[in-house]
Amino acid sequence: MLVQRNRVLDNGRDGAVFAAAFSPQGALLATGDAHGSVKLWDVASGQACAARKGHSSAVQSVAFAPDGRSLASAGLDGAATIWESSDLRSRVSFRPEESPVWSVAFNPTGRLLAVGTGPGDVRLYQLGSSEGPVVLEGHTRDVHALAFSPDGRTLATGGEDMKTMLWDVGSGRRQGMLPGHLGGVNDVAFSPDGRFLATGGNDMTARIWSTATRDLRAALTDHYGLVEAVAFSPDGRILATAGQDSAIFLWCAKSGRRLAKLEGHADAVWAAAWSNNGKTLASASEDRTVVLWDMLAQDEGEPSPELAPPTAFLAGV
Repeated sequence: MLVQRNRVLDNGRDGAVFAAAFSPQGALLATGDAHGSVKLWDVASGQACAARKGHSSAVQSVAFAPDGRSLASAGLDGAATIWESSDLRSRVSFRPEESPVWSVAFNPTGRLLAVGTGPGDVRLYQLGSSEGPVVLEGHTRDVHALAFSPDGRTLATGGEDMKTMLWDVGSGRRQGMLPGHLGGVNDVAFSPDGRFLATGGNDMTARIWSTATRDLRAALTDHYGLVEAVAFSPDGRILATAGQDSAIFLWCAKSGRRLAKLEGHADAVWAAAWSNNGKTLASASEDRTVVLWDMLAQDEGEPSPELAPPTAFLAGV
């Protein structure tokens, strides 16, 4: 298997890129950056096709709705905003607290938006409803990460308080907590089958947990900086991790064996996202770029992935 650095998207004067997400169809990549901009990039050309200065402070999280028609963003200005993904026209904005909003996530139906706040609350907004949000109280500091299980019944949250929590979405009750990180939890991700949860933290580790038993399955310790991002490939076989050491690692999700180290950024990597077909991994960095990595074919029994030479550098607007 070869991993090829295919394109580099240049965010230029808009600064560090903190968030990235592929549209469900894979044609668009959404990013959020240090200057409060939300951008849409055409994956095929590598060019920015829409941009909106949607927040007055940095954008920390972006997420597409499952149907791809809406995009949510979280800003340190205290707003969680939903945009039309066709032209980045604002549809609705929530301001849950007079404090930063760190994370957003749609449930699998796209009818529920989870928002992680600075005070430590998680708010569940029923979209299209006039009712107020359901508030999940448990974290005591910033909630940096949110992820719904594939069946939508469970919400995982990770916070600066070093806690990873699992919540029953229907009742709003906390199901349990995954102890282990010795620093804040920066990202959480469910495997596509929902059997595992990956977490990344300030203790420079990524961890893989069983969601059934809540046992730790693997501790991944090769990063030498804070781990900022974890992401399972769509087939669940590979876990990507990224962090402030500027490295991206690919791991066998089943065994915890390291498969590859991807080097292409000059500074911290804040986010990682897979396209739905699993052929492309996007990494977003403090160095003002997003790198698109192509996963090339692998034969049965072939050894670990290797890094192929880059093919192009493309600048955005």
